[in-house]
Amino acid sequence: MVCRICHSARHNRRTCPHNWEITTTRPGKLRCRCKKICKDKRKLRVLKIFEKKRAYKRRRRHSNAMLKRSKKIAFIELDRIENLVRADGLSRFERAWFEASGENSLTFDFGAMKECVMNARFGIRDMNIKEDLAWTDGTNTVINKTLLWTQAELVKTLLHESFHHTVKRTRSGPPNLNDNIEHLAMALLGDRTERWNMMLGWFDCVLKDCQNPKHNHD
Repeated sequence: MVCRICHSARHNRRTCPHNWEITTTRPGKLRCRCKKICKDKRKLRVLKIFEKKRAYKRRRRHSNAMLKRSKKIAFIELDRIENLVRADGLSRFERAWFEASGENSLTFDFGAMKECVMNARFGIRDMNIKEDLAWTDGTNTVINKTLLWTQAELVKTLLHESFHHTVKRTRSGPPNLNDNIEHLAMALLGDRTERWNMMLGWFDCVLKDCQNPKHNHD
């Protein structure tokens, strides 16, 4: 039996040392209305790995060797983020998710994030190859094999997909956050694509039951 998280043959997923779920809380009550999000680019650069410049000339066809290297880099970055979340106080990573969701308690499933990264593969199943970079179901990730990639872009995509379906509410009701909340959180973390979408106003109202009277909910 090989561990689904780190692919070690010495243990399974349940006993994997990388299988951590961390629940954190913030002061204050649950926010039931969307708030105006600061769009100052200087305050959106949280994960430096999202800020690496795109080297378009270095793009090349996908390869398993590139994917293997990218997985290693993404895995190390998730370990670094996990240590920040474990530390005392709220990290900027946690604050981005609380800011986007309005929740006052969230669970960060780092085991699932790393499993999502390690199980990534190239393919075209269930995707629009002209528009989609990748997709994930929270356990497996499929990356568009028809595109040209740089290693930096591949690492960012792996991290982006690992954040889907792995940060959850702790209160009663559906635990999963919706896609717009997740993408807003990633914009606050410095994801360039989601940051531009935020600037265009795509995430001005992300809460399903938003009670802000200024927003049009028709």
